[in-house]
Amino acid sequence: IKQAHAEENAKSWENWAQVYVMASYCSGDTAASFSESLVERIKTNIEIQMKRSFSFPLEMGMVIVLDEAGPPIETASDLGTISSRLRKEIATEAILVVAGTGLSPIAPNVQSNKDAVKIQLRPWNDTQLQNFVKILCQTETEAVHQILKSDKVLWDLCTNRRTAFFLVRHIKLVHAIWNPSVSVSGAVETVAMNYLQANGLANLTPAQKRNVARVVLSALKRCKKDDAKVESWPTEIARHCNALVTTHVENRTITSEDGFALSISPALALVTFTMLMKATSMTRGWSGLEFIAAMDEVVRLVMNDNSNSSRNEPVPEYDIVQLQSPFPAPDAKVKVKVKVPVLRWNTVIINGPAAPYADVISCQPWLGQSKFSANKQKVGFSFLEEIEKCGLCKYTEPPKEGLSENDLEKRCKRISIGKFVSSNLMRQWTELKAPSNVAIPNELPHISQEGEVNIKKDQTRHMFPSSLVGYAQPCCNALTMEEHDVDNPLTSEVDQTVTLAFYTNAQCMELDVGRGEKVMVCRNDVNDDGALCDHLPQRQKLESFVATHVSLRFFFAYRF
Repeated sequence: IKQAHAEENAKSWENWAQVYVMASYCSGDTAASFSESLVERIKTNIEIQMKRSFSFPLEMGMVIVLDEAGPPIETASDLGTISSRLRKEIATEAILVVAGTGLSPIAPNVQSNKDAVKIQLRPWNDTQLQNFVKILCQTETEAVHQILKSDKVLWDLCTNRRTAFFLVRHIKLVHAIWNPSVSVSGAVETVAMNYLQANGLANLTPAQKRNVARVVLSALKRCKKDDAKVESWPTEIARHCNALVTTHVENRTITSEDGFALSISPALALVTFTMLMKATSMTRGWSGLEFIAAMDEVVRLVMNDNSNSSRNEPVPEYDIVQLQSPFPAPDAKVKVKVKVPVLRWNTVIINGPAAPYADVISCQPWLGQSKFSANKQKVGFSFLEEIEKCGLCKYTEPPKEGLSENDLEKRCKRISIGKFVSSNLMRQWTELKAPSNVAIPNELPHISQEGEVNIKKDQTRHMFPSSLVGYAQPCCNALTMEEHDVDNPLTSEVDQTVTLAFYTNAQCMELDVGRGEKVMVCRNDVNDDGALCDHLPQRQKLESFVATHVSLRFFFAYRF
């Protein structure tokens, strides 16, 4: 900071001070009114802290760090207005430092070496995090630091400094009785709750929270590589959006290493997702991955909801329902009745344990399969078995070559029941129109502008966030089941496009396609929507086994 302003300030820097101000605690609809509120807050707090009165402006250097800056500061001129007032009314050699990510979205044309000192915060490394823990915990430093390092979701929560503060403070209180199987859940929920409260997000109604989350997620979806266009948030929720998203643009140039103008940290991805949903509990392993697949589908529904395409319209509430028993029932047979869930226009279903059908079923034509890997390197499974049990294979009978009579009968039964269930769901998908005949309460009046916008860092985009993998599971709710006679299928084949999506926490999927042949699909083989790249031979090979109207998707954790 001294070097950046050496020529201007060299003579005055023998006496200097630093002042830290959270912009969200200042008011004002214009740069002028905001600067007035900022000046008054600084004067008042300096005199309170020093326990004496002063004659301003002070003849000294002063670094004034404005954290969580946001609207109404939008241009270099706005920053100049504030800087000028600070030098006139606070300190003769005041320097304005804009910290956090607010600096990028509010003033993309501002240069750090000319108009103001700009600081973009990055995630801590291990040493920096340990120093932070030492400041907060002192004698408990080592115990708390070891707990943070023991679990990836806890480490990911440290990708945002505010969530890191809440997390370290919580672990300090409970580290003596820490039990990983239950304590991680409590830590995540506590951090999310405290973050929402600290940023004013907790004061929003559920509909308002969903609207903020929808706007943020839609912006991330629209974000294209090497496109420096700065997102224009709706005025009434701009600060809330800036509290969740990092904008990497300076002087009309993208500053992120990956070439994207927007990103969201793993910690704030969790916060954003919780704004869409009801409170959840946490669990590990395969069940957690199933929930991530369901949560990813909720996000897709929110972003693709054409009936509420306007950013200012309320977002309907979506729900995730966990079935207590698998369907179809493991003892289901051909020529008997099979129970099939009744879909809701706003509900994503997680199938029961060890179900012989898809793990996740959407209220739109989308089926999800979770493939969990303990070592996170590679996960292998039979691709033919997956498409057969979902009834999405091109064939009605498998090739008989090399199959025993028992295996042939087993696969024929699986295909028959799978096609029956999918045809029943297809009828529901065709008839289910959301939410034209459903009244959605208009809960989007004025949203509070007080106490929001945060510092953020790191990237998690497009792919589902590994921060949540293996930790989140919804409450169990009832769902209506109807019995149908397999002998009377509604349609013999899938007659509209249905997506079959595979989710994994591994880096690669190894798909067995029969006769000893395996197809490898890795993260670099798919685009942002999870589709295999057109030129890859794997795409043609896998598509040769599925029905005409089936679209395959593969989703990998963004970070490892």
